[in-house]
Amino acid sequence: MTQKPLIDVQFHANITSCEFLDHHLTARSDMLIIFRYLDQRVNTHPGIELILDFKNVNHISSIFIGFLMDLRQRTLQNKGEIVLAQVNDQVYEILELTQITQYFPVHRIKDHECNPVSRLNELRYAAGQTHPTMITRIMSMVHHIHFPDLLHHHDGSLAPPQDSKTQDIEQASIDRQVF
Repeated sequence: MTQKPLIDVQFHANITSCEFLDHHLTARSDMLIIFRYLDQRVNTHPGIELILDFKNVNHISSIFIGFLMDLRQRTLQNKGEIVLAQVNDQVYEILELTQITQYFPVHRIKDHECNPVSRLNELRYAAGQTHPTMITRIMSMVHHIHFPDLLHHHDGSLAPPQDSKTQDIEQASIDRQVF
């Protein structure tokens, strides 16, 4: 029985393009094989530009993310770079939630037929309805509860409570932070 290949690798000068062929990058044994190969490539080619192509991938696991971050560290030590290419909306959401997007250039593809949340956001945007971000929501709550002093202190200090309602909310916040 022959196994399905895990990756397709292309070489051009100091650029290595690695296309993942499996839809789910979750199996630890598969990740070990893939990342051992990529580690060897990074170690033998200083200054490498490694392009990881996700066009076939629908799901990544925490194991994959751990291996990816380890590979990033070794690539940086060897003066190289990793680029994540053709990332669909589902994978991008995982990368965004785990804050991986802060560490890699990510080139996305639009695949709204696979991701109804992204399609809905696009329709809202086209209709002029934007989905408020978490920061916008928090700021509106702060304005609504009348914490004007919290909005003006940029040094991180909090203003003393103005009334008992403010004091109760601050105490509840402090109580939650203790445990």
